Amino acid sequence: MKFGKNKKKKSSFNFFKRKDKFYVKNIEEVSHLVELILCGTIFLSPLLMVLSKVGFYAIDPFFLKCLFALSFVLTIVSIILNGIKKEESTRLTAYFQVWGCAIFVGVLGAQGDVRVYITYGLIPFISCMYYSKKTVLINSLFGYATMIASLIIRSRAEFWVEPISGAMYSRMEWLIAALVFFTLEYLACFLTALAVANHLKNDYDELQREQEKADEAMYKLQEESNRVFAANDELINNSYHLFEIQDKIILFIGEVLGSHDLFTGNHILHTQVYVGMIARDLRDHFFYQDVLTDDEIRYYEMAAFLHDIGKVHIPESILNSTSRFTPEEFELMKTHTTEGKKLLKFLPQIGDGRFNEIAIEMAYCHHEKWDGTGYPSNIIGLEIPLSARIMAAADVLDALISQRLYKSPMTLDDAMKIFAESSGTHFEPCIADSVIRCKSQIAAVDQQFKAEEFERNANELEWWMNYHRKLKEIGLKE
Repeated sequence: MKFGKNKKKKSSFNFFKRKDKFYVKNIEEVSHLVELILCGTIFLSPLLMVLSKVGFYAIDPFFLKCLFALSFVLTIVSIILNGIKKEESTRLTAYFQVWGCAIFVGVLGAQGDVRVYITYGLIPFISCMYYSKKTVLINSLFGYATMIASLIIRSRAEFWVEPISGAMYSRMEWLIAALVFFTLEYLACFLTALAVANHLKNDYDELQREQEKADEAMYKLQEESNRVFAANDELINNSYHLFEIQDKIILFIGEVLGSHDLFTGNHILHTQVYVGMIARDLRDHFFYQDVLTDDEIRYYEMAAFLHDIGKVHIPESILNSTSRFTPEEFELMKTHTTEGKKLLKFLPQIGDGRFNEIAIEMAYCHHEKWDGTGYPSNIIGLEIPLSARIMAAADVLDALISQRLYKSPMTLDDAMKIFAESSGTHFEPCIADSVIRCKSQIAAVDQQFKAEEFERNANELEWWMNYHRKLKEIGLKE
């Protein structure tokens, strides 16, 4: 439906030309009602025959058989036409059924012993249910013609006896009197039906206008809704695009950090996986369910890329040492937590800033211990942010089972023993238990990491070994 354009003039109302669902349904319902009336006429002939047998009527049996045949034919044709769901057949059915009723009443009224009287008014009243003055007029004219024909046939064998005086009238006198009487009666029925049809038509037209206004408002609302949805989709797409850019920037920072330290590049990739694994296991076992939402865990995983960002301020000679740190080197190494916090304060706010908070927590506190013996602030227990407590476990786990310049990787079983022994001291008990529960997942991931990184690590390790050997040869390193 087009709103506000090409509106057709509605003064010449014709229900057959309107492809309106209400009218189509109304026509079908009225047609089924008239079909039931025609079906009922089939039983009238046997009823009249029984009444004639008991002396109530004196009707010719042959006439009743013809009346029955007429009823049967009209009903069967009506049923067939109602079964055809097309606009043309709907129009034909509507007229056929009403005219069939008119013919039946006319034939019945032509029999002198049966008085139909007001039954002739059935035609206008049925027609008004179609909500069309034109239909009422056409059908009423047909019904009136049928009534006149019926009265003429009936007058041939009719004589009129005035009930009180017993005076008799001729056929023509009776016919004139009947025509006047029935015409007035039929006219009253016609005018009533016409008024009803007009009233129904006006009510429906008003309802239709209100519906069109509502449809137009709904159409505009739908258009506005579509624009809002389109804008929302664009915003979501842009948001995803921004998140993708942010992820790539964070990954780039991690790669830059990795170029400064042989194993830190791999380390941040590993810990990202372990952080997500531990966090989800905690949630699955009913720890911190209100905190560890999907978005929060996603932030933890991305922030893991930045937990060692402070190492960019640590000399490469310390980061890539082939031996254990000296006390002085270790003190310098410990400053990567405070340096990381300083650097991340310059990170532009991402989203609502929650990611920035988590990144700073992880970078600054991932070397704190549950019993308060960690660094840099010696905070204890729940004073340590949850993100940093999980990061600490992932950090130590990867350090234990991965290759370093100064050591070979530890077996996973030995690493699990360390976590069991460190529960309640280095790590929060539920987090240590989570790492142990994830042993099989960690084994699969660790095996994949080692297979992917073996050749690259071997070449880098060899290069750094040669580098430190040459430093010793020229006396720059003990």
